[in-house]
Amino acid sequence: MDYFLPRPKRVYLLLLFVVLLVAVLLNVVVFPSYLVQNTPKIEENRILCSVTGSLALSALERMKTEKCRQEVQELYCALENDKSLSAPIINRCPIFNISTKGAYEGCFADSASNRLLSGFMYKLSDTNSPEFCVDSCLRAGYEYAGVEFRHECFCGSSEDFAKRKELPQDLCQKYRCPQEGFCGGYEAMAVYRTGFTEKLTIPPPKYIEPIGTQADVRILFVIQLNGRDIRQFHRMLKTVYSPSHFYYVHIDTRQNFLFQEAIKLEKLLPNFKVTRNRRATIWGGASLLPMFLDSIRETKTFEWTEWDFVLNMSESDMMILTLVELEANLAQNKGRSYLSSHGYNPSRFIQKQGFNFVFFECEKRMWRIANRTQFPENMRLDGGSDWVIIGRELADFAISDESVVHQLLKFYETILLPLESFFHNLAMNTEFCHKTVKKNLRLTNWNRIQGCRHARVQKVVDWGGCSPMVFREPKIPSFRLEQAKSRAVYFARKFDAMIDIVPIAAAERQSMRNRLHLIKEDHSAFNSTWVNIYSAAGDADSTRNTVYRKFAALFLDSPVENIYAYKPGSTSSVQLVISSTDGEVLVAIEKEKPHIKEFLVDGRYQLVDAAVGLDLQLTEEVFREYTRLFDTQSTVTVLLHWTRNGSSEGNNTSPGTRVRWYPPTGKTVIDQKVAPYNSIFFAQHVSLDFAKYGGAPGEWKVVVFEDEAKKNPLVVVKFPVVDASAPFEEDLLRRYYSVVDRCSEHCREKTWSSRFSDPKSEIKQGFDSHTGWLQ
Repeated sequence: MDYFLPRPKRVYLLLLFVVLLVAVLLNVVVFPSYLVQNTPKIEENRILCSVTGSLALSALERMKTEKCRQEVQELYCALENDKSLSAPIINRCPIFNISTKGAYEGCFADSASNRLLSGFMYKLSDTNSPEFCVDSCLRAGYEYAGVEFRHECFCGSSEDFAKRKELPQDLCQKYRCPQEGFCGGYEAMAVYRTGFTEKLTIPPPKYIEPIGTQADVRILFVIQLNGRDIRQFHRMLKTVYSPSHFYYVHIDTRQNFLFQEAIKLEKLLPNFKVTRNRRATIWGGASLLPMFLDSIRETKTFEWTEWDFVLNMSESDMMILTLVELEANLAQNKGRSYLSSHGYNPSRFIQKQGFNFVFFECEKRMWRIANRTQFPENMRLDGGSDWVIIGRELADFAISDESVVHQLLKFYETILLPLESFFHNLAMNTEFCHKTVKKNLRLTNWNRIQGCRHARVQKVVDWGGCSPMVFREPKIPSFRLEQAKSRAVYFARKFDAMIDIVPIAAAERQSMRNRLHLIKEDHSAFNSTWVNIYSAAGDADSTRNTVYRKFAALFLDSPVENIYAYKPGSTSSVQLVISSTDGEVLVAIEKEKPHIKEFLVDGRYQLVDAAVGLDLQLTEEVFREYTRLFDTQSTVTVLLHWTRNGSSEGNNTSPGTRVRWYPPTGKTVIDQKVAPYNSIFFAQHVSLDFAKYGGAPGEWKVVVFEDEAKKNPLVVVKFPVVDASAPFEEDLLRRYYSVVDRCSEHCREKTWSSRFSDPKSEIKQGFDSHTGWLQ
């Protein structure tokens, strides 16, 4: 039998076999590889799941862009599936010993009048267990944890534990924990070690008397700028500048005018640079931490490497001791970092700081996405102020490839107010735990009642927040020389020339008391303030661009370049300086003093003032839009000020009132009920969104009534409204704005002109080595 096919057939079959073999290889090896390489990559976190959490659903409903919605869904699903966010960290603090964590010490006597562990108590109705209690006390930095009475968790120190009185073991097995195991008995506490072998002692700073004119220390100043007050930044910079230090400036992406003005200094000062890597630094935003770390990285690219400390400042800060005194303190503490901690119990700190929630930054806003039920295991938790002074070694460590750094940075991607605790926790959980100083050398003007107006930040974050107050003249004694030295505070905040320029001068005088001859207090501009409102070069994309251009055209023959708010003195009314290439015009805002009915509301409140304006700052209760130029898209606010009968009780500083808005047609748009309010300035306010209620151009009026029936009007306030898309009513506006003065060729001689010399805040030549000051 012939087992071989004829030659032609064998050739055809061989070719067919080869083709089939190639096809198989392509399908098995080549095509899958090609598809893997050429298919858009799907992030590992992009795990499909159903979003059911109420916080995430609320955020998704309010978001404006599909991109943000997609990213939130991915984050939510990652949180549901990714356990790495709570993975243990290797705590490298020398006083932490992982082998002793959870070690059982025994059963000991306890009582409500004489606690065995007196550091802090948690009531954990649903989550208590020895393990959970140990982790809770570890986060607070205590050496011992004790469970008792089923739901109680106590934390304490070695000093507490030294007074222990041992009990039989069965007395600590009377109550089952809500989770696992036994949780003590009645006045019987089961005690465990947390892993910390001793209490961490952090020294407070002390004032150091300088020896000589300059200490052996170099500083990298990272200056975070926002707003439009370039002159105040210049004035602050003059008090901290030295050719020996470095100045790196970050300016919020929304502040083009400030950016354009600040980069001019790069040509004058070789140790001054403005980063082009800009972010929108919203309150509490996750981007604040990357901004600070990027600043450290970027300075290394242009060989700013010989510095010992990096510290951050803002345009609202001023030094209150001399730069020489600051240098002396830092020189004595090389290798350490200055970190101000929260100062109250860790559980309360976690709640107040929002640590127990997951946040996500998108659309220039921080969204609350989910509850945070777990933290990285073995991590001590600390935090306080985001104004820090970081030693070089810790700064380099923070931008290194160390695993603990990467793990913390991953955790901090979803943390609110990250700069307020990142360096604290990086130091506390590494070998740097012994290399910190207890405070940050700053005095902050807190007033919690007034400063914690949560509505102030809720436009940019799903949370409440507090802000320090601006120093006003009566608060100057709080930073006088004796107080500053005794408390070892070298900086203070906040300062704002538009609110009160006098404290700025006081701080400047004190911080430059070793060179007072440079301050020209007798100069005509010393008490004057100019703040830019509008710049044609930087605000072309502004929503108010057209409104400002049309308004300026009423007073100028050539296109407007800038509009400034001008105050000749701290208590002066705001005027407008409108500038063009041909000259400048000084314009007064004609505020008609309203006639206020004189009688007591509710028998104890007397209305003393009423005004309308834009962009009310809730903490200071002042209008931040200084032109008082309302358009049909504005949100207009009525601001009332009251006095109260001194014998009155309660917290409210104003009564409940009613407000009625009347458009030019005379028909009521809306009635609003205004609730009683508590303010240190005795203010009360209510707003109306014209875009929502159809604000028509023309003359409006708002009437404030004392009662529900709206029979007793307290005051009537009138104001003009313009339509940006239509010609302005010139006759109407001229009733509210009047020209005070003009200049063309000789503007530099006019004390009100933005071109008038202003030595306190001018930097035109750079550093003068003879005077040692910026000129």
